[in-house]
Amino acid sequence: MFSVYGASGRLFRGTLEQLREVAPVHSVDRSRTIEPVGRDGRDTAPDSLPAHPVDAGHARQREALAAYARAPVPVGQRWTRRPVGEVMSREVFTLRDADTVSRAWRQLDKHRFGQAPVVNGAGVLVGMVTLARLAMLYTSSQLEERTLAQRSIANQSLAVCMLTPVPSVAAEADLRRVAGLLLESALPGLPVVDEDGHVTGFVSRSDILRAALDDTAIDQWG
Repeated sequence: MFSVYGASGRLFRGTLEQLREVAPVHSVDRSRTIEPVGRDGRDTAPDSLPAHPVDAGHARQREALAAYARAPVPVGQRWTRRPVGEVMSREVFTLRDADTVSRAWRQLDKHRFGQAPVVNGAGVLVGMVTLARLAMLYTSSQLEERTLAQRSIANQSLAVCMLTPVPSVAAEADLRRVAGLLLESALPGLPVVDEDGHVTGFVSRSDILRAALDDTAIDQWG
């Protein structure tokens, strides 16, 4: 099961196929900063996010990914059926939406993380922040001619510059579908959330690769 969370709460919950039908999942580099998004309270409705125009290329990509998801699992790839909860990092580092950009930068650098989920005061997922994103904000604020308030990016809260809405996954989801979403979106990983939207873990590309290596006989690597 996959979900999408934004500043107003859970915006979508459903299967990976439904998520692709609702809207393309943007990569980190193409993600927008926070924007007002309405919420109708229907947790499982696939139309709870605004639909985006999809060209023929996007349609073909979704069809190919859907076909891959339906294909039988090859022998020697049992890792694809393992649930996210078995391989995710449980000691997940999170930031608060009220934290400043400066504090977020220092904390990510201190803990040597390239990204972190962002939660609100109730501990519910609202977005994600990456070092690459923060570096881009710092660079643009120094190079562009702006007002004094706009140049003070270091003192702005993550609520106005985090990546949001952001997709998430349940611990019961299988790794094959998560791998497909990461490949499609170019995200570094996905927050793992419970029924209430609280972050319980984080599954990264490295976690999936490690699971694949553990499941594959060494002689298959030549």
